[in-house]
Amino acid sequence: MANGFTNNEELIKKIVDLWYETQMGHYKKCQQKQFEFADLMWELRDEIYDPMTGWANGNGDKKNGK
Repeated sequence: MANGFTNNEELIKKIVDLWYETQMGHYKKCQQKQFEFADLMWELRDEIYDPMTGWANGNGDKKNGK
């Protein structure tokens, strides 16, 4: 799983903490945390999305691959 997280609760906490850090604090720190947050979200997307079949979990719009 993204960044070595195997426990869903740990991953959710990491996502929420990163999101919070993108909203608060010095603009340079917020900008860096935005990059970290974006990287984490792209990693998660890559793990669950298969471009050939759409979303791996079967949810979403099959016609548009979402």
